[in-house]
Amino acid sequence: MGLGRPERLPLGAAMARSKVWDRFGTVFIVLINAVPSAIYYIFIQMYGTQLLGTKMLFDKTLPVTWILPLFSMALGNIAYYAMWLRRYMVDEMTHDYVKLARAKGVPTRRIMMKHVFRNAVVPMIQYLPTSLLYTVCGSIYIESLYSIPGMGGLLVEVISLQDNPMVQAIVMIYSCIGIVGLILGDLLMVLEGVNRSLDDIERHLNRAYIETWRYIQVRIGYWKEKIYRTRSIREIADDAFGRWRGAGRLDY
Repeated sequence: MGLGRPERLPLGAAMARSKVWDRFGTVFIVLINAVPSAIYYIFIQMYGTQLLGTKMLFDKTLPVTWILPLFSMALGNIAYYAMWLRRYMVDEMTHDYVKLARAKGVPTRRIMMKHVFRNAVVPMIQYLPTSLLYTVCGSIYIESLYSIPGMGGLLVEVISLQDNPMVQAIVMIYSCIGIVGLILGDLLMVLEGVNRSLDDIERHLNRAYIETWRYIQVRIGYWKEKIYRTRSIREIADDAFGRWRGAGRLDY
């Protein structure tokens, strides 16, 4: 379920950083998008089972039989997120803050991972809940291919039995899952906006604090230079009492 999530993002980041990874990732994305998924699913099942030395069908008592279905379900997401992450990172690399960081001598890896990657992944947050929910629900073809008990295999079975109420119920569940995923994605974008606003508020507060402290330091320096260091304590006291007498606040 989570196989695509740790791999697809670093692949897109590597494509934006390295020409070798860019060429490899481009070929991978083109193959995944151009070749029908049913074809490479079958190849993964045929050659993957020989490589792992396991059964072709799913067995819940053998964790090794979970690897190929998870890998097959993750391939589409890996290609999709890698493609868009590369595009967003390339766009971010043209901004002025990247040029400024390079001019200051910040290492390229730190610029890419701490600044460019962080800003490029924000537009993709919206689609992560939907992807996660659909991964949990499974794929109709993969469940049928590996004989995995789930909603996908059940949908194929009830269609063959012409059980219309059950078909409508399963389709409704998939539709609700898609809607919930879109709502969660929008909520994540709202939270990201709130987080950025809080960061801006914190930055402005820190700047105001620094400017206020600088002003206090300047005024303290002025008072020390013009008042305390040039006159004695008696002169300062006599001057204060003289101004108070002139204002009529002292009767003696």
